[in-house]
Amino acid sequence: MDAATAGIAQVAISSLDGVRSHDWYARGLGYLPAGGRQPTADLSAVQGVPNAQVASLLWLVDRQEFFQLEIFQYASPDVRPQPADRRASDIGYASIGVWVADLDVTLGALARLGTSPLSAPAGPPGARRVCVLDPDGVLVELREDYLPTPDAAEPARPSAGVATRSVTVSVPDLEHSMQYFAGAIGMRPAAGVALHTGEHEALWGLRGARARRAVLGAGDLWLEVVQYLDPVGRPRPAGYRITDQGILNIAVASRSLAGFARRRDEVVRAGYQVHEEIARDRLHIQYVTDRDGFSVEMAYFDRSLDAVQGFVPVEAGPAGPR
Repeated sequence: MDAATAGIAQVAISSLDGVRSHDWYARGLGYLPAGGRQPTADLSAVQGVPNAQVASLLWLVDRQEFFQLEIFQYASPDVRPQPADRRASDIGYASIGVWVADLDVTLGALARLGTSPLSAPAGPPGARRVCVLDPDGVLVELREDYLPTPDAAEPARPSAGVATRSVTVSVPDLEHSMQYFAGAIGMRPAAGVALHTGEHEALWGLRGARARRAVLGAGDLWLEVVQYLDPVGRPRPAGYRITDQGILNIAVASRSLAGFARRRDEVVRAGYQVHEEIARDRLHIQYVTDRDGFSVEMAYFDRSLDAVQGFVPVEAGPAGPR
C-alpha cells in the first residue's frame, strides 16, 4: 500500500480543558493554532461511545504539511481523569515524541507555564531528551534529534521549531499489536530502528524496566509498540472509554479515496471492529478498534479541505515557544 495511506496524520487528545491544553502546546512547545470547531457534535456512532457529545475541537500544526494535534473537549459522557498513579507501562497510548529546535528555550517557556521536566535532560548535546506532562497528564518526550522516517517529506513550514516525531503505545501482546498496526492498518516495520532502549526508562520514572519493542514507519512519523515485561503493563480502568482523559487515538490518513478504501477494506477483512463511517465530498472518516481497545481513525482528506480541517495554521509567521 502507499505510504500516505498509513501515515500518522493526527494525534487526538481528550482534554478536561481544551483551551488550556491548546494554549500549553502553542505557548510552551511552539505549535501553531489551526482553528477548530465549537458547536456540539454527536459522535456516538462514529467513535463507538454512547452519548459522545463534543463541545469543542481545537487543532494545532507543526512544521509538517499533513499532521495535526486534535484536542477534544467532550460535553458528555463525563471525561474520567487519568489515574493518579498511571505509569508509562500501563496499557494504552503512552506518549508523544516531539522534536524541538531549541530544547533550553522550550524548557524555559514551559517553566513559565508552571511545567517542570520529570528529570534532568539525558544524552549528549544535540541528542538530549527530557520528558514533561501536558495539562492532561499526557507524557511528552522532547528531543533534539529529529529522527526522520524513510518517507519523510520536506517540511511545509521550516521556520516552525517543533515537529511531532513519534507515538508510543504500551500493549499487552506485542505480536497481536504488530498484526493490527502493521498487518491491518498498514504501517511498515522498521528493522534496525530503535527509538528507545532500557536506559531511557528513567526519563519517565521506570528506571530498570524491561520491555520488548518494535518500531513502525508511519509516513512522516514513527509508531513505537512496547510490551512491558517488568513492570507488566496494567490494564485500562474498568469501563474505559476513548473519551477518557489522555491520548484517545491516532489517525492514519490518505490523500486519495481509493487509498482510504483499500485500508478500510483490509481492516474489515481482518475482522477488526469498525464503527459508523462519515462519508462526505472529499472527506471520509471511520474508526476501528482492536481487541485491546486501541482506537485508530482511518481517514481521507482531500488537499482542498486542509484549511477547514485544521491542517493549515490560522496565523502566518515563524513559530516558537513564548
